[in-house]
Amino acid sequence: MALLAAGATLVSPVFAPQLLAFPHSARVGKHLVYSERPIDDATVAAVRRADALVAASPLPTKANQSIFLTQGGLRWHWLSQRGADGPFGLSRPMVETIVINKNDPGADAVFRRSRVGGKRALSSTITHEITHGAIRRKFGILADKRYPQWLTEGLCDYVAGRSTLTDEEAEALEQSDPGHPALLYWRGHKRVKTALLRSGGSVPKLFAAFRLW
Repeated sequence: MALLAAGATLVSPVFAPQLLAFPHSARVGKHLVYSERPIDDATVAAVRRADALVAASPLPTKANQSIFLTQGGLRWHWLSQRGADGPFGLSRPMVETIVINKNDPGADAVFRRSRVGGKRALSSTITHEITHGAIRRKFGILADKRYPQWLTEGLCDYVAGRSTLTDEEAEALEQSDPGHPALLYWRGHKRVKTALLRSGGSVPKLFAAFRLW
């Protein structure tokens, strides 16, 4: 029983991140936002910008996930189960919470430890993660497994309007390190953009064409 209790204590914040006692919280639109830093006008603007991008996308959704803004330390490590070199953010299935890595709302930036692609806009990162939730809502909880990664990640970046890499950075990386993981997102974004034009902007048609199982 003691082992079970210890396990529950360790795991519970992953499914209820607010248990880590974030010092600041506020409601922004339909989101509950928790933050290690004061929630200022820049933070509110980033969340609202993300909601506007999702609302105008070909896959609009009820953008009501809770958002947890960390500073890349203990809370990030615990909630993401990844280090500082992990992703910019993640969207957790079932509980539908969004966790963001070290960020600076005033600069509209999120950071990860990486020589290439180590910075991304906070608003586009939140947009990207909201869209993952929208994909699951539309295509099922197993959508991340049922469809190729380039498609799901590419659509999230398409809705966000940008990828981590600029075209110039991606082209240079294609020459120096074509297997770099950031290229999957950039390539996926480009491929989704082209495929949506062919499908008349229909996300269901696009996903039907590339369903794996």
